[in-house]
Amino acid sequence: QEEEFELALETTELLCINTSGVTRIASRPGDDDSVFDLTLVSPQLTAVCRWGILGYHGSDHRPCIILVNKGRSKQHRPVTHSFQYDTTGQDVISRIRCVKRGKHTNSSKRWEQPPWWDDEVEKAWIDKRCAVRRWQTARKNGTTHPADILQLKLAVETRNE
Repeated sequence: QEEEFELALETTELLCINTSGVTRIASRPGDDDSVFDLTLVSPQLTAVCRWGILGYHGSDHRPCIILVNKGRSKQHRPVTHSFQYDTTGQDVISRIRCVKRGKHTNSSKRWEQPPWWDDEVEKAWIDKRCAVRRWQTARKNGTTHPADILQLKLAVETRNE
């Protein structure tokens, strides 16, 4: 089987990105743990792929994850425009198409603040949102500091008073 696998890798020009970690735990006495799961990728994707094994999940097989870092760049696709019908004809359909449609206006009012909402409440609300944003960013980066948590708690407590 190893020779067939090596031949397949050579003929398809694919690379195996496994870390040789155990993916199947032996369930019977005398059996060995094995590397059961394989991931093959093209040479171009090897640099942006990561392969890993998750922890024990109650089965004899450990789940594998394959992460592909696509990067932040997006492919720029041309903007699609809607089809423009010919409205210069004298037939009924052309006349209907050339009639201008009225713009839809929203007659409902915007949100009105309650009477107790003043500049002080507005400032406290903005401070609270900034503190939450800082805390979320720190948590995402793994740099949550006790001072940030304390500041967030104080902002929430002052808002509730």
